Amino acid sequence: MLDYEFDGPDSLADLYDQIRPDFAETFSPRLPLGLNLGAQLFWQARTFPAAFSRADRLVTDPQYWAWPGHEAVRLDYIRLRVGSSVIATLVTHAGH
Repeated sequence: MLDYEFDGPDSLADLYDQIRPDFAETFSPRLPLGLNLGAQLFWQARTFPAAFSRADRLVTDPQYWAWPGHEAVRLDYIRLRVGSSVIATLVTHAGH
């Protein structure tokens, strides 16, 4: 999990912009800081390649805060999909 106001992803913005899919695929404009989940994931993959390669599920803020002791809360995961160009690119370029 990464705070969307954290400026870490901006340090790799030029690299991320090279692999970022067009708006037509993501329906999300390119935003600064960690305001794009893809930018957050790219930064994490590059900054913590070993830990990122072990992740099989990613939990966003609402699910993270609801997790402890709330068995009744249904957790929705963003699953890593082989068919996703963003995830495939992140995994391919992790640690490079």
